[in-house]
Amino acid sequence: MGYDIVTVESDEKLAQKFAAKYQYTYLFDKDTGKYDGGGQVYFRANIWTMGVLRNVMYKLFYTLGMDDAFVEQFMNAVSWNDGERVSPDALNKLFTALNKQANQGVENYLEPIVTTVTLESWDPEKDNKVNIIVDNKLVVRDYSLEDKNKDTMAFTLEFLDYMEIAKDLGGFEVY
Repeated sequence: MGYDIVTVESDEKLAQKFAAKYQYTYLFDKDTGKYDGGGQVYFRANIWTMGVLRNVMYKLFYTLGMDDAFVEQFMNAVSWNDGERVSPDALNKLFTALNKQANQGVENYLEPIVTTVTLESWDPEKDNKVNIIVDNKLVVRDYSLEDKNKDTMAFTLEFLDYMEIAKDLGGFEVY
């Protein structure tokens, strides 16, 4: 269960580069390692991660002073996987505002926003363990608030990287 987000236009070289950078291994042939994910640049999020990412984006938009219509349209698009589109104009508006405000760097600008969202969503009784696969075996490991904050920042930066690409490829659609 999750969200498949794809660019409107295709660029197979960019799609392959993004997939390799963020280790979307399922977009590469298992035997040959050849990219076979198609031309649209692809971003994938499960329903839990997308919920946290939406909260980060919502706080980011209001911190940047984005107008209510922008926030509503963007949030609707990334809340339902029904093919709604986020346009290049919307993405350009976002990056213009972000670049204007983030003169100390985007990650530094995002840090208090991501930390706030992480603290708001952290449940120490439920979130303190994660299941991971190691050598084809399910392993339970400890998971701290700091781990979640680091993961949330990484995922937010990945989504911003994705949107930077999508703004030049017709925007993106959410399925």
